[in-house]
Amino acid sequence: MVHATLTGTSAVYGPGGGEKVGAPLGTDVSAAAVFDVPLTTGTTLHVRVGDWAVYAALALPAGLGAAEGLRLLRRPAPGSPAALARTARGWPARPGR
Repeated sequence: MVHATLTGTSAVYGPGGGEKVGAPLGTDVSAAAVFDVPLTTGTTLHVRVGDWAVYAALALPAGLGAAEGLRLLRRPAPGSPAALARTARGWPARPGR
């Protein structure tokens, strides 16, 4: 890995990430350096298992949002329905009608 920066130390690291390749360049140096960067062998986890983790990361919040939306739509209206009232004709009617 090559880590080049304008405000800190620029350095080159090997494939394991822990071993430095060559001397790092500090901010007090105005120079350029050329290093042979060793490559790693093998494959990454993403190459081995594919894009399922990306799709799961997108599907999980979408599924939870859809479930919450359905839950809100199926929730009964707030308050309980009023009891039936008798009218002058004796017919049951709901208040407010």
